[in-house]
Amino acid sequence: MFENKSRDVCLRVASQLGDPCIENIQCSATFGADTECRRPYSTAPSGFCQCKQGAKLVSGLCEMISKIGDSCQVSDNCPDNVYCDRSVCVCPYNHVANSDRTKCIKSSNLGEACNEDRNCLNTNSKCYEGRCRCSRNHVDSASGSMCLRLANNLLDQCKEDQQCLLVSPNAGCIHGLCECNLGYHAYNNICWTSIGLGEYCSDSRQCISNSNITALMHCHESRCSCIQASVEDKKNNECVQGEFRM
Repeated sequence: MFENKSRDVCLRVASQLGDPCIENIQCSATFGADTECRRPYSTAPSGFCQCKQGAKLVSGLCEMISKIGDSCQVSDNCPDNVYCDRSVCVCPYNHVANSDRTKCIKSSNLGEACNEDRNCLNTNSKCYEGRCRCSRNHVDSASGSMCLRLANNLLDQCKEDQQCLLVSPNAGCIHGLCECNLGYHAYNNICWTSIGLGEYCSDSRQCISNSNITALMHCHESRCSCIQASVEDKKNNECVQGEFRM
């Protein structure tokens, strides 16, 4: 028993959480300093012994709970479903801390449901319209298991073809670099259809001779032709400067 503050009444010490109380000392005497006599409303004449906000019962005492990432001695020092690993409160596998570090939320893979960016497990992914998706300037891998950075230019490094599509729909990842696919050639960071001498064309940049862009060839009347001051070398299927002689 304890005297109340006015020393005119002896108050019973609580034996368990939820016992009725008038003053905090009735609770803290049994359950420690992180206990309070909580009233249902501010003017209520009495209340019930409870752990303070942010505390929970650990080995018979109310103790403040460490947030995820904070120090701990045992798992009971951490929020529910969080464990103490190497003196730090950590989430279990495939879970991450919420924004205020008070609970763990399940991680989501690409395409799975989410509530916030923290849900998304994959690097460079974000929660967009309720689903984990790759963030800006990134694209899903073929397996859907990772986000790969989009290439900005031909010859940028890559792992998969889809990284090169922003540069050109006719580019692919070849030996770790974004390059034009077979049947296309690069000109000013664009992959153009490779069209030989005498073949139908729509743009002079399509015209190519022996895998080389040449200033001696252009698209004229919808065909790749030699420009003036050059002539056709039919044997090698190319244009040469000046008058050509066998």
